Amino acid sequence: MVIAHVANYPALANRLQTSIDVMRTTHIENRRLFEMAAGRLKLESREHDHLHQCEVCQAVLYVFVNQPTINTSPIQSKKNDAA
Repeated sequence: MVIAHVANYPALANRLQTSIDVMRTTHIENRRLFEMAAGRLKLESREHDHLHQCEVCQAVLYVFVNQPTINTSPIQSKKNDAA
């Protein structure tokens, strides 16, 4: 019944269909995207192809790649200054 009403609004129907398609897609595991971002893993060719087409997996990878790195040297220097 809802789908029939959505059909009256082509843009909304198109977005709904896109959302349904995204949910049906088998995405790359977050763990594998994290390992790739860290440089510890090379994606398989099917994953590589998927990544080039999937905005969801691209967005997850973007977050992992742009995470700030942990730098322990300022903390260690503060400990040395206190001594």
